[in-house]
Amino acid sequence: MASIKIGLSNQAIFAITLLILWICLLLCTSFAASGGRMGGDAFSSSDQSSSSSSHSDSHHHYYHHDTNKAYSSYSSKDERSNGGSEDGGSSILTAVVLIVFAFVAFFMFYFGAKNKESSLIMVQVGLTGKANSLQKQLNEIAKTADTSSSKGWNLILSETVLALLQHRQHFISGYATVKYHAGIPSLENNFRQLLKEERQKIDIESLVNVNNIRRQKAVICKADKLDKEYIVVTIFIAAKNTYEASTIKSIDDLKRVLQSLEFSSEELLAVEVLWTPQDENDTLSEDELLEDYPLLRPI
Repeated sequence: MASIKIGLSNQAIFAITLLILWICLLLCTSFAASGGRMGGDAFSSSDQSSSSSSHSDSHHHYYHHDTNKAYSSYSSKDERSNGGSEDGGSSILTAVVLIVFAFVAFFMFYFGAKNKESSLIMVQVGLTGKANSLQKQLNEIAKTADTSSSKGWNLILSETVLALLQHRQHFISGYATVKYHAGIPSLENNFRQLLKEERQKIDIESLVNVNNIRRQKAVICKADKLDKEYIVVTIFIAAKNTYEASTIKSIDDLKRVLQSLEFSSEELLAVEVLWTPQDENDTLSEDELLEDYPLLRPI
């Protein structure tokens, strides 16, 4: 009887051990470098701009069609009048007027587009893993921020910049870039593409608050993640008007770039902040930093 009890006890222990090992294997396979994401965008409102743009294109096409029709009328008239000199002069005058009009329209469009130029900005900061209190601050911002409006995104931007500057002693690398766009559709496409590329570097987004869609997942750190090494924070901004980005060669340069990220809520079309690792007990290894974030330059 005792042997049966021992056998059952051993079987239960063995089953529980297998279950624990299976859970650990599942967690370790599913959870790697954690990442946080917060912000939002107003690009959905650009649909009207696109439709009005296509309407403008069709109107332009219609005008061009009328112009060809006018040329056809002059040609028919010339043929009927056997090439009268007066009609020939009128045709030349009309052509000159149309050419001048085309140049004026081109310059008006060009300078109008320049005045309405928008900016896509990305600023990336590398820090030592000792700045784990930064992760705690960013997590708190993400959990409490209202990401449904540009006012909320502006607050996220200013709070993220402040948190980074409070950890400037841990700065080790930085990168900043800006691209200009004359139209909102191209700005949106490039913003989403750049954001997608950076998001793919994160194994799992464990804390998300974007456009007031919230999601949080538990994080189990791998054994090789326990040694604290590096943290990366990436800021994306789509803004109306132009912005000048400075080259980052020193900590002072990085501080100036961060301090220059000041916009009114009306100027902002989108703001997103990514940080990895998101969990305070998780960091990036040096190999991961060098492989996934080659644009970062030591400072």
